[in-house]
Amino acid sequence: MASKLRVILGIHCHQPVGNFDHVFEHGYQVSYKPFLETLARFPALKVSLHYSGPLLEWLSERHPEFFHLISELLKKGQLEIIGGGYYEPILPVIPREDSLGQLRYMSRYLAKHFGVKVRGAWLTERIWEPGLPGLLAEAGEQRSDQSGHASIHERQFSEKPPRDVFVYDPYPRWMFREHFLERAPQDFQEASRGEPAELGDFADGSWNWRLLVRKGVQAACALNRSGQLRLPSGQCAAFRLGKRISLEAGSRLIEAAYRLENLEEQPLEFVFGISFNLTVLGPADPKVGLICEHGSAMSLAQGSILPACKQLTVFNHRENVNLRLGFSLRPSCVVQYPVETVSQSESGIDRTYQATCLLPLWPVKLKPLSSKSLKLTLTIFQ
Repeated sequence: MASKLRVILGIHCHQPVGNFDHVFEHGYQVSYKPFLETLARFPALKVSLHYSGPLLEWLSERHPEFFHLISELLKKGQLEIIGGGYYEPILPVIPREDSLGQLRYMSRYLAKHFGVKVRGAWLTERIWEPGLPGLLAEAGEQRSDQSGHASIHERQFSEKPPRDVFVYDPYPRWMFREHFLERAPQDFQEASRGEPAELGDFADGSWNWRLLVRKGVQAACALNRSGQLRLPSGQCAAFRLGKRISLEAGSRLIEAAYRLENLEEQPLEFVFGISFNLTVLGPADPKVGLICEHGSAMSLAQGSILPACKQLTVFNHRENVNLRLGFSLRPSCVVQYPVETVSQSESGIDRTYQATCLLPLWPVKLKPLSSKSLKLTLTIFQ
């Protein structure tokens, strides 16, 4: 007769500090709660469980009945609660005093709420180094748990994008990136694919710059770049773009002043745009969004082409922080779309929101050897 195989089943559950409430709730409804309810139907089955500190705090506030379920299973001898660093730190890379503090704080929390004496510690990302046994022993732990874990990863976008929509950005998604286009995009999808193509070499070129400081009151950076614009004929036209980005002490306003110079003895016509990429977590949350002057709020999770406006505001009522963009010249439109990256996981290809791109556009006509100026402001307010 074959010998029996003993298996230790350990389950690890974690949500990071600051994660969205709907992510916690989804994990609770589809994973944390169903697992313990199923476990209760099989009293012969015993499990070791680890919950991180941020997750325990959320559970105690939103679903105190879950703590009661844990306590009942502990009384029946079906559960062992595992300790660890309270905020899910990687113990070998933080100061020893901090490691001890987090391990002991988790042990006190579990003793207070469940009456247990912690004997084991979960190691974040299962990272081990030889000095950990001494650290764990000093914190009162008898063993470490590194394997046999399960995780639930909530995704902002559950649908899988077709491969034909993948776009490789030719440059990083920064702020104040300038674009010269033959025409305005027909829709936000076209803009998100980097179309129409750039007429010039300004979007990702190097700049000449100098720092200007006025007696500690104002700081500014003056930048200029000479380049070329491709004409419909296929020829190239010499062009110069200058910008001055400034801010003053005690002010919540950033000003950007632009000067567009036609260096050719022939007229030039194009669409000029400046892209801003703003990261506002939880773009589908109604507490964050975008609003134009005299308009209604719009979601940051969806793309659109906004009508001409003198200013628009990205609001975040969760953090009580807002950003207003103002324009000296009213753009013909503002293109808005979410910037999403893709990654490979056990379930396929996943989409993850990274930022919202705002692209105001101005049709420009320049006479030979002439220039045009425009200003825009960014104001942070509560």
